[in-house]
Amino acid sequence: MKILVVSHSYIVDLNCEKLRTLAHLESGIEVTVVVPKRWRPGGVQNKIIETSPRIDGSFRVV
Repeated sequence: MKILVVSHSYIVDLNCEKLRTLAHLESGIEVTVVVPKRWRPGGVQNKIIETSPRIDGSFRVV
């Protein structure tokens, strides 16, 4: 099964934990997360967050 998720929330690695766990539940599950290269959150967090591609077995962030 291949799963594709597109979200700015997963630019932060900590937020990816549930999807990483899903990817490692059993063989044959591949999770790909598409995030923006840069994100400027609102509210009290005003620092631009940048990301780079990450691969962890059948879990990857692009």
